[in-house]
Amino acid sequence: MALLLSSCGGGSGNSSGFVPFLPPAQTPAPEVVPGPLKIGGTISGLAGTVVLQNNAGETLTSSTDGSFAFATAVPYGGAYAVTVATQPVGQTCSVGHGAGTVGTHPVNDVAVVCSTNAYTVGGTLTGLAGTLVLRNNAGDALTLGTDGSFTFAAPVAHGATYDVTVLKQPAAQTCTVSNGSATMGASNVTGVGVVCATNAYTVGGTLSGLSGTVVLQNNGADNTSLNADGAFAFATPVASGGSYDITVLSQPAAQTCTVLNGSGTLAGANVTNASVTCATNSTTLSLNAPAVVVPVNGAARTLNVTNTGSNTATHITVTRPGGWSALTVDNSACAVLAPGATCTLSFTATAPYVASNAVSVQGDNTPSVSAVIGFSLHNFLVFDIPSAGNATVVDSADLSVIPGPYYNWGLPVAVPGAMSLTDGEANTQAMLGAMSNSPFVSVAGACRASGQAGLTWYVPAVCQLGSSGVCSASTASVQKNAVDLGLGQFAGTDIERWSSTQASPGLAWTHTRTDGSVATRTTSYGLPVRCVASATW
Repeated sequence: MALLLSSCGGGSGNSSGFVPFLPPAQTPAPEVVPGPLKIGGTISGLAGTVVLQNNAGETLTSSTDGSFAFATAVPYGGAYAVTVATQPVGQTCSVGHGAGTVGTHPVNDVAVVCSTNAYTVGGTLTGLAGTLVLRNNAGDALTLGTDGSFTFAAPVAHGATYDVTVLKQPAAQTCTVSNGSATMGASNVTGVGVVCATNAYTVGGTLSGLSGTVVLQNNGADNTSLNADGAFAFATPVASGGSYDITVLSQPAAQTCTVLNGSGTLAGANVTNASVTCATNSTTLSLNAPAVVVPVNGAARTLNVTNTGSNTATHITVTRPGGWSALTVDNSACAVLAPGATCTLSFTATAPYVASNAVSVQGDNTPSVSAVIGFSLHNFLVFDIPSAGNATVVDSADLSVIPGPYYNWGLPVAVPGAMSLTDGEANTQAMLGAMSNSPFVSVAGACRASGQAGLTWYVPAVCQLGSSGVCSASTASVQKNAVDLGLGQFAGTDIERWSSTQASPGLAWTHTRTDGSVATRTTSYGLPVRCVASATW
């Protein structure tokens, strides 16, 4: 059966009147919008704590490496911007892929990379003359040739230590480092100080043979006064490479000092091998008199000393026998004695001693000159001190009163008690007792009548006068302690004198001054007499 279609509406587009079949129109499916999505990523290299921030709002704190994500999601199509709000201490964290627009998937590719901060180490160099090599932390060498600022090439991480030292000093200099070690902070180090100074060394050596004071100089200055042997060094050091020249500015008073190894160039070490040797300049002395007699508790007696040599004499002193503490010597005028000059030694005494030639006058640089010192009481020479506080003195001249100067010894008969060899006082007393008739024409009477200085005078026994062969050598005598020493005004021709010692009836001993010989004479023979007496002080 045929389907008959008819035209409706009389459209003219289709002459056949056929109306085509059209399918219904298609409607697009609605777009699916995702919900808010998280923003995150990965942290690496962190050592400490970092604070991140998204869109200048929400923050996220992390102390470990790894993944992170902000708690608040961002809507689809919304913007995000991850930044570092707070950097870790000593580190710098940077953000990669940190900004964009949220799409259909969560953001998880934000990359936060942290690295430790590093700073340079440097400072200032002054005083350099040459080439200096520094190093930091036993490495990172830095060669410098001029003063000024310096910086090591390798930075040092925050919190690590740095240690600036000198690897190689300049020639002839020493450089020192200050503020060179510490822990690196959060900024470059610029306060390391390096100061260089030219090396300086002492100059000295050894002094020997000195007696007195010598003044040395180095390089015409830096005076050094020395008064004892031993090592010495000048106070002012000399720079390395500099010259030194040791000379004698002032010689000791009686010496000449010479310098060996005293000049040269400083070569990086102290000079200790200079040698200064002092030798005494000898000279000679003479005395104006060979002997001096010092009165006990009296005025001073002097002895003049003349420098007969060609060099200055120094510290002229008197050497006395041991035990002569009562004798005082003033030698202050003889400390320094120029050639040809004369000084005076002064002697005083508060007690006598038996005269002695064991006395020498000598300077530091002179041979000794012998002198004799005797002592007097009441202006009479002491020749014996038989006991403490008691001395025996001899008259200064032979008796010359009427009817002298020649006297008979006495009676031509035996005189009991007048035969002592050493006790003239006892002999004299015995003689006087036996010669009651005309005692004043005898030696005993003449001496006793003298009465000088209120002393009791008597004729000395033969051993008090002195003898060779008759008396003991240890006996104190006028011969030994006066005549032989040039004391007692015994000058002149040989004179034979009476002693008070009877040899036999009608004979008595006599003494001759020059050779100390003794003999016997008949008692009627006329001879002079030199009286002696006891005196106290």
